[in-house]
Amino acid sequence: MQPIRPAADNTRLFESRSTESSSSQETKRNHLYAFTLSDLLDKRKSTETEKDLGKLAKDFGIEPDRLKRLGRFINSPSINSLTIRPASGKSEEEGFIATAVWVEPKISG
Repeated sequence: MQPIRPAADNTRLFESRSTESSSSQETKRNHLYAFTLSDLLDKRKSTETEKDLGKLAKDFGIEPDRLKRLGRFINSPSINSLTIRPASGKSEEEGFIATAVWVEPKISG
């Protein structure tokens, strides 16, 4: 069996796709990769004002209203630090169990 494309061609293919997706990411509003969405939702938790939330939305290329609607139903994982305990029969370095919680931003007027 012979490869359809030489390895060098595959590298160029992936590089071109990467370039295409990053440039199209900048031009498409309200379209995010999963890792970017997770980052956005993490940063959303620490916003304190509507202005901060609007700036964050703008930085990520998403409409502020869409971010608000999205935040009602989707969030990134957070852990309640009071519930962290070692997994059964293991030390904390080997594994732990904690309760996941939904964290909302503390936005004031």
